[in-house]
Amino acid sequence: MKDNLVALLCTLGGFIVAGLGVKLLPAAGYILNYRDARIAEWAYLWLATAVLLYLLGVYGIAFLLRQLYPRRSRTFEPAFLVLGSAAGITIGGSSYLLLSGGEGFYLPAFLLLLAAFCFMLLWTRLACLAKRQKAASTGRNLIRLVTPTLLVIVLLIINYNGFPGAYSKAQRREQWANTKFEDYDYVVNAIRSCSAIINRVGDIEAVAPTRGRNVTVRDPGSSGHSGEFTLEVIGKSGIGIANFSFHIGTTVHWVRFTHRNQTETLNCN
Repeated sequence: MKDNLVALLCTLGGFIVAGLGVKLLPAAGYILNYRDARIAEWAYLWLATAVLLYLLGVYGIAFLLRQLYPRRSRTFEPAFLVLGSAAGITIGGSSYLLLSGGEGFYLPAFLLLLAAFCFMLLWTRLACLAKRQKAASTGRNLIRLVTPTLLVIVLLIINYNGFPGAYSKAQRREQWANTKFEDYDYVVNAIRSCSAIINRVGDIEAVAPTRGRNVTVRDPGSSGHSGEFTLEVIGKSGIGIANFSFHIGTTVHWVRFTHRNQTETLNCN
């Protein structure tokens, strides 16, 4: 397989993994989730997460493509493609920031993004030049194990926020949310006093974050902050899941409530 095609497939694969990851992972797990942060903090976290997912995508595609080569042939090393991609991101990203931030200088956004993409593709292609014997050795196997493991560890570390887990006791999750989210009580009180929810689960005993989106975005320049919660609502006669978006300073009106495997939209005004 030609190195140009390898570089192109790895680059495109990295973009696909990063795009799908930042879109799907927040609703399914701990990545970009269970967090209260300012807009700038969210931007940095999102960017770092997307870069790490991109590099994981590059490594995964490179590893799969490498299996297509004969056993004793000299071919590219997936770990080197990750290093080349990282260099391309650094140079391409820096070029994008410099060109888009200059006074009196303007280029359409799609041209800047295309230039950044070309830098990433170029450096991935250059990394393909570092050929190694495909036959396994202890050192090479160690590199191939350490590279994705290190990327995953860094990804988990930057997204770690102390959430005790969706399956821990509700009281523990509720206590964590009270210390983590600003004005959490204000939002939860709207759920605790919602007659439509009380009619379905009885008097509410606990309200705690569970699987799903649980994020708030603080904006000091506005009237408050906004976000989305997915809360387990435990009542005396049943348990339900409440999902809703909100803005501090306004009342929570509409709630998507799941109870006994049925989801409905309730008015909690």
